[in-house]
Amino acid sequence: MKNTNPNLIFYMGSTCEVALIHKDELGCSFTPVYLKGINDPVWMNVNDLEGNMDGLYHPPFEGRTKQDVEFIHYSLRNVNYKTYEQWEDGFRRYVHPDQKIQKWM
Repeated sequence: MKNTNPNLIFYMGSTCEVALIHKDELGCSFTPVYLKGINDPVWMNVNDLEGNMDGLYHPPFEGRTKQDVEFIHYSLRNVNYKTYEQWEDGFRRYVHPDQKIQKWM
């Protein structure tokens, strides 16, 4: 049986709230995702999917990636007081950390 309900569940990643919106309000930047405890797909703006706030996608960095994060940390040490570990932790929460790291280079 096809669902004829015009309303969809929308997850606002920035505020972690769930709301009902009409399907006509969805734009091309929305995608269905499945959240723990919700059986139906939840629609979310793809821009809210960048960072993983619940955990890390990647193990500690090594090689060139580690060197790049060390460079960022060292270069900004006088204006941004994050430790190396805080920088690395932040980048490890992204699906594609290399892209984010390159933006800081």
